[in-house]
Amino acid sequence: MKANGIILKDILDGQYEYRVPLFQRPYSWKKSNWESLWEDLIALYDEEDSESHFLGSFVTQDIQSTLGKVSSYIVIDGQQRLTTISIFFAALRDFAETPQYQKICSDAENIVEEIHDLLTNRHSRKGAYLKVLPTQIDREAYKNIITQKNIKKQPGSVYDAYRFFTKNINDLFADASRELDIERFQTVIKNKVELVHVSLGEKDNPSLIYESLNYKGQPLSQADLIRNYFFMQLPEELHDEVYKDYWLSLERRFKKPENAGDNYLIEMTNAFWYYLRKDGRAVNYKATYSALKDKVEKSKIRGGSILEEFKDMYKFSEYYLHINFPDEEPDTKLRLWFSSWSELNYSSVYPFLLNIYDDCIQGKIPFKEMELILNILESFLIRRWFVDIASGGLNKTFISLYQQLKKRGEVVDSNLLRLVLKEGERTKAWPSDLAFKKAILERPIYAETRENRRRINFVFQKVQEKISKEVV
Repeated sequence: MKANGIILKDILDGQYEYRVPLFQRPYSWKKSNWESLWEDLIALYDEEDSESHFLGSFVTQDIQSTLGKVSSYIVIDGQQRLTTISIFFAALRDFAETPQYQKICSDAENIVEEIHDLLTNRHSRKGAYLKVLPTQIDREAYKNIITQKNIKKQPGSVYDAYRFFTKNINDLFADASRELDIERFQTVIKNKVELVHVSLGEKDNPSLIYESLNYKGQPLSQADLIRNYFFMQLPEELHDEVYKDYWLSLERRFKKPENAGDNYLIEMTNAFWYYLRKDGRAVNYKATYSALKDKVEKSKIRGGSILEEFKDMYKFSEYYLHINFPDEEPDTKLRLWFSSWSELNYSSVYPFLLNIYDDCIQGKIPFKEMELILNILESFLIRRWFVDIASGGLNKTFISLYQQLKKRGEVVDSNLLRLVLKEGERTKAWPSDLAFKKAILERPIYAETRENRRRINFVFQKVQEKISKEVV
């Protein structure tokens, strides 16, 4: 590993390709980041004698290249900064092509070509044409900006960044107190923006470097680290296929506005957390990544396949998606059941529910048996709620419940479930009919929380379904 200070010119001048690997997160800088960078760039432009601006670290690893004279690197850290500064240069180049600027600058065409050469390897159109190659999810948008195609009104952070810098460059040009000299602007930025370049050797492990960034203040989520781990373990020839068919497919479904939206990484981490807990492990949420890594490493020692482990995690993450966001569930009856759990807000049951759902999908238990199991769980939880038994013990109960049932019978069925749940004591107890009736008459549920009112509505709806054919 080697580290040295460099200027932006050293990175962008010459024949280079910087590939952002699949394990990296998508482009995620927002307006606050762009504003901060723009203020720094303007300060450099306005003050000719200003000191250099430190942009941060830039961590790369050489890769074998078959692209002729183009040197290729994997970007381990710094992709957000590098992508953003490239988008800024694209906006600067495009303004230099406008009639209003060409009218005041006779050398505008040469300036355009000079900036364009910072963004592309002009003579490598069939290979590494773009100097920066983002992850697949951002690649098309970034390529459109660099090649000036299909930019207007396109959604996404990459396009938003381009529009931000375009507007600010236009405003700068319109400011009578300043004279916009694009040639000087791009020269100043190239020569006064500094980075610390860390170059990894062949024996350095990029996965460990990337992982360590999480413990040094970089906001990497558990889901980010899990993606990193799997794609660093999978053979490179499988990356595109696995990313497209599994990871990207899952990510897009979580990102739907009606599902998790901008909180998709949190919900994906939840899915991975429940995936681990379904095996009876009381995993701390903040340790999801390390626990998953430990699980996969132990599987590899036993001869397990990293791809099969990934597919298993994907499968149960899909189940979580169906359970937690019922509109994703294709089966009408199951969709109604999962909507019920959403109303009840009993996520503690998810580890058990994931296993039962898998048994039903795999044909180990018939659908009617699964409905009976769901009925029992519903009764157990509603009774406990009325009787006001603290729910603190439910997490431990449902983490280990499936394994407990499997020890007693080869197949989990409703009779066995009812029997085991009725054996619980104190905080794990199944309330009696007498205690349940007493609570219905005496407990002032209406005076309590909004969550309780949702549950009351749920109970009335269930009663209505039993006594009438009328659809509520």
